[in-house]
Amino acid sequence: MSLNRIDSNFHGQVLTSRSVGGFQLSEITFEPDVSIPLHWHERSFVSLVMRGGYTETHGIRKFVRPTSTLAFHPPALMHADQIHKTGAREFICEFKPIWLAQYQMLSTFLNRPVDTRSGMLVGLGARLYHEFHRVDPISPLVIEGLILELIGELARQNTKARGRVAPRWLKQAKEILRSALPERTSLITVSTVVGVHPVHLAREFRRYYRCTAGEYVRRISIDHACALLSGSDVPLAEIASRIGYSDQSHFTRTFKRLMRMTPTQYRAVVRAR
Repeated sequence: MSLNRIDSNFHGQVLTSRSVGGFQLSEITFEPDVSIPLHWHERSFVSLVMRGGYTETHGIRKFVRPTSTLAFHPPALMHADQIHKTGAREFICEFKPIWLAQYQMLSTFLNRPVDTRSGMLVGLGARLYHEFHRVDPISPLVIEGLILELIGELARQNTKARGRVAPRWLKQAKEILRSALPERTSLITVSTVVGVHPVHLAREFRRYYRCTAGEYVRRISIDHACALLSGSDVPLAEIASRIGYSDQSHFTRTFKRLMRMTPTQYRAVVRAR
């Protein structure tokens, strides 16, 4: 199997492409069931799966990327892709070397792939896609601002991934908090299950995951709401109920504070694809 260097060539059909400052933005569609052999790209890039999906393989690791998955690829990452039976459509933002040279510190944080379905990051990607299709004198400035914000959040996630490995009991506590949605569970209950003092649990949770347990629960509930907003027509009141909010207005206020847009605006942006 040949090891191909790919530069601005993603083995798909380019629907639209636009160069903005130090970035090359493209919307690309892929035929169903296409196997793309082992290759690497010269440029770093971020991709957002708009429709369909694919599976990417690096060595022995496989990453399944359905609709609304956002990923960062560092340069020269050897990988192969298998497009799913649904085909795929991706929005891709490549970073030109001239732009990266201005931000050399990024190479410290963005030296490994990131794969996420975080509602906040997917929302940023969707807003970037929306701006990509707007051609006016202000859009290049908006595009660069959104990319910087997106890269900052990806770098933060990559930094967290390099931290110390959390103890098994703390991972168990995190999973209990995640799986308890839409119900709310107390730290005392969780600490009893994992066998530690609740104060120790709270302290170690913040130490390893860089947020409180409450902030974590709030974030994953909003991520779940984002998935429902982008992939279904479920009414807002029902979404609020599904993720544990007693009323829609409280859900909307929390969503807007975290996402900087209302649930209705988020649904409009991510589904304008």
